[in-house]
Formats: sequence, C-alpha cells, structure tokens
Amino acid sequence: MKKMRWLIVSLVFLATTVNYVDRQVLSVLQKTLQDTLKFSNAEYGWITASFLWAYAFFHPIAGRFIDRVGIRLGFTLAIVVWSVGACSHALAGFLTGGSLRLFGYTFGGAVLMLMLSRFLLGVGEAGNFPAAIKTVAEWFPQKERALATGFFNAGTNVGAMIAPVAVYYIVKFQGWQGAFLMTGALGFFWIILWLKFYYKPAEHPRLSKEEYAHIQSDHDENNGQRSPPTVPFLDILARRQAWGFILGKALTDPIWWFYLFWLPGYLVREKGFTQATLAGLLWLPYLLADFGSVGGGWLSSHLIRKGWSVDFSRKTAMLCAALCMPIAILALTTRNNWLAMCLIGVACAGHQAWSANLFTLSSDTFPKQAVASVVGLGQTGGAVTGAIFQIIIGIMVDRVGYRPLFFAAGGFHLTALVLICLIFGRIQPIAFPPAAAARLKA
Repeated sequence: MKKMRWLIVSLVFLATTVNYVDRQVLSVLQKTLQDTLKFSNAEYGWITASFLWAYAFFHPIAGRFIDRVGIRLGFTLAIVVWSVGACSHALAGFLTGGSLRLFGYTFGGAVLMLMLSRFLLGVGEAGNFPAAIKTVAEWFPQKERALATGFFNAGTNVGAMIAPVAVYYIVKFQGWQGAFLMTGALGFFWIILWLKFYYKPAEHPRLSKEEYAHIQSDHDENNGQRSPPTVPFLDILARRQAWGFILGKALTDPIWWFYLFWLPGYLVREKGFTQATLAGLLWLPYLLADFGSVGGGWLSSHLIRKGWSVDFSRKTAMLCAALCMPIAILALTTRNNWLAMCLIGVACAGHQAWSANLFTLSSDTFPKQAVASVVGLGQTGGAVTGAIFQIIIGIMVDRVGYRPLFFAAGGFHLTALVLICLIFGRIQPIAFPPAAAARLKA
C-alpha cells in the first residue's frame, strides 16, 4: 500500500475523535446533570478540574511509558483506561445520597463519583496526544508532519461535533446514563482496528519500500550523531525549547478547555439554547475548528514546500492563528445564534490551527525518541493551568457571568507567541550528545 502512513494517521484521527466524544458528553449534559443531581457551577468546575489534574499528573508518565514500550501497546492501554472511565460516569446516578468534605467544600456522592470518573478518564486520555505525536514523528518526514498533525488533531473537533447530536438521541431513548455507557464503549472497537493495522514502519508487513524511503527521507535529526534509545527527563528539561513548549501549552490550553467544557453551559444560560438547539448548532464552532486544525497544519507545510524555513513557516502560521482568538468577543453582542456560533467558531479554528503547529514544534526540535516525553510535559503544563482555571471559571460564572472570560480568552495566544519566539529562538533540531546515551547505561 503506497499510502500506509495516511491509514495509520487516520486511525489516530479516529482515536482522537473517540477521545473528544468521551470527554465532551459531560459538558453537553451539564444542565441536565445539574438539574438531576443538584450541583452548582462551582462544583462543576471541580468536576472538570478533576479530569485536568489527572491529565496533568499522568501526561509525563504516559509520554515516558509510550517512549519505552512503544506506540502499539501504549496507545491500547490508554484507551482501555479512558473507556472504563467514560462508562463509569453512569454510576453517579446511583450515588445521590451521602457527602464528603474536601478542600473546604462539601461534595455530594454523585459529585464525588463524577470527580472520580473524570479523574480516571484523564488518566487514560493523557496517553492520546503523546502517542499521536510520536506516531506522526515515526511515520512522516518533517515537511508533512504539521499537515498530519492537523489532520489527526481535527478529530478533536469531529468528536466535539458528534457528541451533542449523539447525546441528544441517546438521552432521548436511553437516558443520560446510556449516553455515557454507549459513547464510552466506542474505544474498545477502535482497539481491534489498531492492533490489526499498527506496526512500526520498519516492521510493517504492508509498507512498500518506496513509502518507507519517503518516511525516512529527512536528513539525520541529530546532525549525524546517534541518538539514545530514550532521552532522560533531565536532558529534556535542560533545553529551553522544552520550556518554551510547556509555556506555550500552559498559556493557551486553558482557553480550549473553556470553550470545550463551558460553551454548552454558556449557550443554555445566556443564549437560551435547549438540548435540541445544542444538537442543531453546537457542531458549527467545532466544524470551523476542523478547518482551522487542517488549515493551520497545511499553511506551515505549504510554506515549507515553497522554500520558507521551518522556523518562519511555523511562526507565521501561529501568528495567523493567534489573531483569530479575539473575534469570539463579538459573539457577546449579537442575538443571532448562527452568527454567534460562527464568531466563536473562528476562535476555535484559531486555537486548533495554533495547536497543530505548536505540537509540531516538539518533533521539529527534539529527536523521535523524546517526542512523546516532551509532548507529555507540555500537556501537563496545559492541564495544570487548565485545572486552576476551571475552578476560577466556576466561581466567576456563579458571581459575575461569562463576559470577562471571553475577553481574557482573546489575548493569551498572542502573549504565548511572543514568549515562544523569545525562548525558542530559531526552530531547528537539537543535537543530543552521546553522553546522554552513556548516562542511560550507567
């Protein structure tokens, strides 16, 4: 098969789609669950933060684990864990009695179950992006990586688009618990396809010699030096590029979590959406985000093919993406639901275009053996700040509403881009000396 690499990244796209369906069900059902299980926006903030605390803590572990055991096994185990976590949300309906005091708050049994389920979901989903970015690094030459990353990253938006419609019809016939059970089961079907088709390029029985040569067509990423089988964390953290990537994620990921976890609640409370209206319109911002994800990856890849440097191509694409973010503020001023969805969708598209290029910086600068670890550290940075923001957002929504949050969300990406330019300097491969390998054997 001449395009085996695109079949592999299609499986990653499918996994990412399932990933976002599973994490989006809760936000689509926010109002239903709050009415049924009786919890506040502040408690909802703690529930969503539970996911992000697990996401933060387990990303470096997941990245390291995948670098050591490989993508085939690592990705499989990650999806098993997150699918179990997704299904377990349904148990909250059986735990409406009892309470426990934590962090100065008294949480009911249902809220505690949702927090535990979100935590388990975060543990498993922490493996998705390290495995996905590592897959792209192994299966694509540098000039195609941003496009491939944008393609699989579009699964985040497809999942977010599918979730409102799927949840609406499942709830109609099976109730809200059925929505968690049926969507959570999707990951187990994906595992069958993954184990059937995924192998390393050098070991794949269906990969042609021509395509293998194309995948390996880059110049040596370590300037002729042999890279270690895995790169120690201390060697990664000693590089300013790792901190630039972490900071970029820490400043911009909370904005995506805001649109992902709080947008349905905003539309219900401020725009008067019903569950049926969400099913009919909530897909639109995420459709535009899909165009942003693929378009952002295409733009920098296109500029590289035109002869621009990797450095200037990535930064140009990220600047275009950052300039899209303030446009969502205009959604606060319109009564037209379609226009509001489009304006918010431009910001979602901007973030996903940004994300496709930011992720690719890890494989532009670090050797393949370190990519999953670097991505894991970056995801941790984004999840830690995201979890803190979730708690702040919950308090702010109860006290002052959503308006200040939209204004804040408009400026973080431009700030992050300035800092990335200062910290990274020129985007180019890092040479890891043989001493790194020697330390591994010591």
